[in-house]
Amino acid sequence: MTITINVAGQTISCVFRKSKRAKRVSVRVYPDTSVIITVPQRIPYFFAQDFFYTNIQWIEKKVQEYTTSRISLNSSGTKEEYLQYKEVVRNIILEKIARYNVFYCFSYNRLSIRNQKTRWGSCSSDKNLNFNYQLYFLPERMIDYVVVHELCHLAELNHSPRFWQLVGQTIPTYKNIEKEMRHISVARTV
Repeated sequence: MTITINVAGQTISCVFRKSKRAKRVSVRVYPDTSVIITVPQRIPYFFAQDFFYTNIQWIEKKVQEYTTSRISLNSSGTKEEYLQYKEVVRNIILEKIARYNVFYCFSYNRLSIRNQKTRWGSCSSDKNLNFNYQLYFLPERMIDYVVVHELCHLAELNHSPRFWQLVGQTIPTYKNIEKEMRHISVARTV
């Protein structure tokens, strides 16, 4: 199910998706201004629509924020581009891990470079680190932040105060960088 809204002259499609894992209705606005409403299997769509319209002002505000402050990413997100930059990014990430891990001394298992649609990086409970190849197109300070963020998840697999304290030990300006990165959209191919 899809509802279309108009924000500052821009038509936005808001997609409702049923989920077996969801426990409650939630709305997520992505930096590319796409809107996804996640609906638990047992909840009827009319309830989710009510939730959507109750939160319409917040949704419009978020879309507006992303529209007016979006930083352009010089990436196409294609498979060809991914294959072109994958190993270059792997080397950049390995160099940064080596530099920051002198301080942290965390161990990890596997490092993967992926063409992810919504994430810059992730860390699994198996201590595997994953990074988006599109980091190549970001400023150095943002790459450093993502690497340190994922390294710190090796010790704290959450976003607790302890986690942020670890991040802040090597990236004291992490709050500013994180705020900047909220306005960067990962390139998506259609």
